[in-house]
Amino acid sequence: MRTFPGIRCEIDGDERIFLAHVEDMISMCERDYSPKYSDFLDERRAMLARSLLEGRGYSGYRFFGGYEGAIRTQLCVYPEYCESDDADYPIRAVRFSYRSQDKPTHSQFLGTIMSLQIKRGLVGDIIVSEGSTDVLVCCEAADDVMSLSKIGRVGVKTEIVSSESITRQDSFDELTRSVSSLRLDCVVSAATDLSRDKTSALIRAEGIDVNYSAEFSPSHILSEGDVFSVRGKGKFILSEVGGRSRRDRIFITLKKYR
Repeated sequence: MRTFPGIRCEIDGDERIFLAHVEDMISMCERDYSPKYSDFLDERRAMLARSLLEGRGYSGYRFFGGYEGAIRTQLCVYPEYCESDDADYPIRAVRFSYRSQDKPTHSQFLGTIMSLQIKRGLVGDIIVSEGSTDVLVCCEAADDVMSLSKIGRVGVKTEIVSSESITRQDSFDELTRSVSSLRLDCVVSAATDLSRDKTSALIRAEGIDVNYSAEFSPSHILSEGDVFSVRGKGKFILSEVGGRSRRDRIFITLKKYR
């Protein structure tokens, strides 16, 4: 079975095809001496691509999703003599405007766009706000998305806007806890209020996504900034590791996505 440098986690067939495509991007970039761009990638595929590129020792790459702080991003690989600029990415930001009393949802936007037979990789972040929603799309899909006049039953108007006008404000609940160690089972137990025994059993049986890769070891040590998801309990960031209590417990701060 084909192996990929830098990849240490288990990957499925679709991910193998994706990593082969990233290697093809590198080959074409070196052959044509020009930048190559991927479709929009979710966080796990971006992680896999970064691991592969680092494993190959390839430094000419960058991720960008149309605005600062984007979650779904495009990968650009570029030759040594040039750099990647935001404006060069084949991304357009489409703003949908509607009455402030209307409340179309993220899933309604995505579903309506998918109904146009636009594949998921051509759609980046969808940022829903009061009275407007910004949708990042690949250039080839922009005209079709711009043609939409309704999202569900809500009438909308569309326009292309600059990335500088886009902001994302994720909402979190902040949790302050103390743990005996930074082992995965300890931190997940503190985040979910499950017992340590139940948490360990859950990790071994189902795995916990840590930085977008499944982890099955309860003794895995987390670090500040790590992101982990627990099925049915939510997505968390270990945002801060503080000092120790008199009983030698570690103070941590967790952010839970709302």
